[in-house]
Amino acid sequence: MKHILMVVMASIIILLGSCGPKEQYYYVTYTILNKSDHKIELLIIKDNTVNDTIILANYDSDTVIEARQEGFVSDPPPFLSASVRVTYDDSISVFHYRTVEQDVARSILIRESWTGGSTGDQDYKWEYLFTNDDYEEAVLLQ
Repeated sequence: MKHILMVVMASIIILLGSCGPKEQYYYVTYTILNKSDHKIELLIIKDNTVNDTIILANYDSDTVIEARQEGFVSDPPPFLSASVRVTYDDSISVFHYRTVEQDVARSILIRESWTGGSTGDQDYKWEYLFTNDDYEEAVLLQ
């Protein structure tokens, strides 16, 4: 009888341990791609300080940011920032902000400016594409 009681208790403990919440991991790839004819420099700015710099040197250059996220998937962009200064060819600059009320049509800080989403159960791919139209818009805003 003791042996059966021990087996039942062990089974209950094992079952209770396996019923807890499972941690869900998601794998997210963010790609920033330059399809313009211009060199692009991004200054990621938070709290009036440049946190990071991304340089897209020429046509078809890109930056890929891969992340493993636990519990939920974050929408793009892959960086926390109040603004991003986008500079074309070291001379023409425009600011992107985390608001829909701004000069540029497609802010890199707004989720709707990115394309992509789920590519599988736990995989997500997002892409932001710079084109010559973005450059021409920056020229007009000077």
